Amino acid sequence: GVFNPDPWSGFSSSLQPKEPSIESLRRWYLTEKSLDHNIIRQIIDDCLSIRDAVSVAILLMLFLKLSADEICALAFGSFCRLTFFDGTVVIINKVYKRLKQNYRVQSIDAYDAGILPVPEIIEDLINQLRADAVKSNNNKAQNNIDALPIVGQSNNRCARMTPPALIKEINNRLGYIDVAHGQSIARLLKNTAG
Repeated sequence: GVFNPDPWSGFSSSLQPKEPSIESLRRWYLTEKSLDHNIIRQIIDDCLSIRDAVSVAILLMLFLKLSADEICALAFGSFCRLTFFDGTVVIINKVYKRLKQNYRVQSIDAYDAGILPVPEIIEDLINQLRADAVKSNNNKAQNNIDALPIVGQSNNRCARMTPPALIKEINNRLGYIDVAHGQSIARLLKNTAG
């Protein structure tokens, strides 16, 4: 064999990334990446006045940067108080993902799992939702309540809402936010948290 002193000589320039167009750069820089302070205040006020599961989901995205897959996998038992920590934490160790035709709760590996402190306003909403669930469940055992999803379907509280349905609910709830074409309100919420 012949030694080739320039191994890159056969490299095709067509495989190199194209330079972005002026229009794509304009869209990138003019598109909002997060929400401003006034909109955040309005979202929080709306969530605290409505006080339902979708409000909790919105606040979890806004404050903790959780995805719809993670939120839909949460149950009341995912939130707990620790004796050495003055407050509530949420244990993120599952996601609600589509497998073939159906959605299923899947455990995630230990490296991706996490324990996050929950802001007090979310803690208050969770406690209210838990109390409502206990009342509607005729004061059944606590472990039955702990297994209930935080974000249940509107027609069946015991069934989990799917991530696309949750995102649709969030978009409907926060429809007053002006977003660019193709941009997701859920993504803006998560970007604001980061």
